[in-house]
Amino acid sequence: MTEAWFEEWVRKAEEDYLVASSLDANTTPSAVCFHCQQCVEKYLKAALAKQGGPIRKIRNLTVLNDLVAEQDARFEKLHDELGSLNPYSVVGRYPGSEPSIDEARRALDMASSLRRQMRDLLGLRAEG
Repeated sequence: MTEAWFEEWVRKAEEDYLVASSLDANTTPSAVCFHCQQCVEKYLKAALAKQGGPIRKIRNLTVLNDLVAEQDARFEKLHDELGSLNPYSVVGRYPGSEPSIDEARRALDMASSLRRQMRDLLGLRAEG
């Protein structure tokens, strides 16, 4: 993969983070949760792109992280945290399953923490 491909994944991850952090968890908890999951997923795919590996159509964050950790063991420390965001790739996207306001707030806190850690691991400058 090229550096441009890596940068594109980072840009898309940042876009999801901007959306998640701009939304009101009180009125759009499912959207907040979804974009948090998407941000982290895209950062993991950026890591795969940086490693030169294939980008698979996988939504499971722990599986993606395991693929990244095969080449960069520093990512192993993120494994346990990722599971809490996994359900939000689907939960809340359709009627009948709505995350709570508290879940949305926790998801944003988790995504913020994971984003900072992954940016550091990827050698990216700190962002606000």
